[in-house]
Amino acid sequence: MLSILASIVFVFIAMGLYGQTAGHEFCYDDIGIIVENTAVVGADWHGMLINSYWNNGTDGLYRPLTTLSYGLNYALWGAAPGHFHLVN
Repeated sequence: MLSILASIVFVFIAMGLYGQTAGHEFCYDDIGIIVENTAVVGADWHGMLINSYWNNGTDGLYRPLTTLSYGLNYALWGAAPGHFHLVN
């Protein structure tokens, strides 16, 4: 019972801290990773699995699940930053 209560308290603390970001715009790395990423914006699911995280092919960073999450988020809600901030 204590672990369930602690989990509920943790969820509410996290919502209180991160819920504020729902009203903010994309910033810093969001622009390159989401807004300017042609695979995410164009729903290129195969491209999200094989392309570099930064969409420039030179960084060597590979995060396919994160990129797929961005793609699904974009497909469902478009370029609404609030949804990205709450989900990711």
